[in-house]
Amino acid sequence: KDRIYRLEQEADDIEEYVEGIGDSLTRRIFRMYYLEGKSQKEIEKAVGLDRSCVSRKINLYLKKEKE
Repeated sequence: KDRIYRLEQEADDIEEYVEGIGDSLTRRIFRMYYLEGKSQKEIEKAVGLDRSCVSRKINLYLKKEKE
C-alpha cells in the first residue's frame, strides 16, 4: 500500500510539473511523451514537427529547468 501511495504521488507530481509548463506546444509534447507514453515518432505526427524538433524541445526545456 505504501509503494502504491508513493507511485500515485509521483504521478501526481509529474502531472503537476507538466501542467506548469508555460509554452503550450512544449506542454503538449511533455504530456504526450511523459504522461501518455507516446513515442517521439507518434508526437511528430500529432504536432506536425520533425522528430528532431520534438527531441530538441524536450532537451532544451529540461536543460533550462536545470539552470
